[in-house]
Amino acid sequence: MVFFGFLIIDSLLSSSPYVECSGFVQASLGNQLTPAATSKEPKLNWNASPGELYTVIMIDIDAPSRKDPFLRDYLHWFVVNIPGSHLRNGDELAPYMRPRPPPGSGPHRYYILLYKQPRAISSKKMRSRANFETLKFASQNHLGAPVAGNYFKVQDD
Repeated sequence: MVFFGFLIIDSLLSSSPYVECSGFVQASLGNQLTPAATSKEPKLNWNASPGELYTVIMIDIDAPSRKDPFLRDYLHWFVVNIPGSHLRNGDELAPYMRPRPPPGSGPHRYYILLYKQPRAISSKKMRSRANFETLKFASQNHLGAPVAGNYFKVQDD
């Protein structure tokens, strides 16, 4: 499995969160989904430890195109301080933004990463979605490697 251009061996992730998109379509480690199937916020499910906090980050690593991803790590969804698996009770710093790859830019890869937090994270709304530095954020907040991850591809209709 590849995240951010780095190889992550499947065994490093404890699991892949269940990701259900519109129309009961499931994202499954790189499958191709339609823009319509990803138009609404997906339902996520993971094995959470009671009393633990989690962060969910969804990014497009191919923005604006795979050939020239100068906006890489374009933030599509960002929720911190999620108690257990209760996503709705977390602090949403960037609301879900549906994937909309530009025409002719080819398939884009959208990653949903789940991190376990060692403590609560200060909640600040995001000013910009472009060039979100996922690895830097994880490092600054002592998140370590993702405990789960999944991704799917979307291409312009």
